[in-house]
Amino acid sequence: MNWNKIKTVLILLLIVINILLIYTLYFNKDVEKDTRIDGELVNKILLKNKIKLNANKEIKNDVKRIYLKLEEYDKERVKKVLEGFDVDSRIIDYSVERELEEIKLDNNSIVDNCYRLLNELNMKTDDIYIKSIGNSGNKTIVEFGQVYLDNIIKDSEMVFKYNNNNLLSFKRVWYNIDRSVNLDKDIYSSDYALYKVIGDIYKNNPNREREISIDNIRLIYLLDNNFYKDKYIIEGEASIYYEILTSDNKFYLINAVKE
Repeated sequence: MNWNKIKTVLILLLIVINILLIYTLYFNKDVEKDTRIDGELVNKILLKNKIKLNANKEIKNDVKRIYLKLEEYDKERVKKVLEGFDVDSRIIDYSVERELEEIKLDNNSIVDNCYRLLNELNMKTDDIYIKSIGNSGNKTIVEFGQVYLDNIIKDSEMVFKYNNNNLLSFKRVWYNIDRSVNLDKDIYSSDYALYKVIGDIYKNNPNREREISIDNIRLIYLLDNNFYKDKYIIEGEASIYYEILTSDNKFYLINAVKE
């Protein structure tokens, strides 16, 4: 009896069984889509796969169905405030060349400048939040995002570049809430979204040895998931997703609305 050959066959069988188990666990499309999926089970699967959960799973899911329409601007006002800039009616993409000074203003002062400019342009500020702020050379860059009822509208973007009090560029693509209605379908639980994303994380990191972490999970609105677009959707109903951010700077979108 050739024991070496038998051992080789057994090892191959074990490998095949493990592959089948992984497929069943992560890629089975018939998983029960239950908003009450067991959170403890999800935690165990995350732990087994070296995925640390740093995000808060307690998420309000009383979201609305919303219809968005690309904001239109008062061309004359924009032209007056932005030094004669002839704006597109729906997108502002202003920039100007200036001699740069050494940065003297702190970030809070630059943010104040941003709000001041928005007020001059008669743009509301109750639906914005700061996504990021930082310096590049002698430029301070502030990026804002849009929220509706505490949920992010992913398609909107607004970026300011300042050199002290001098505005260097301003880009704004923003949406108005054309109307909102109560959602007539259930929202999946955050545990379900985490369960679904494990397979995607595994596929992106099949031979990973180091631990990876999920740093944020949140509900978002999204009209278009083409993030490298050069055109914007003018109006439409926003889809609702869970956005899950990981420590390797990747993000995953999981449909949040129960079919």
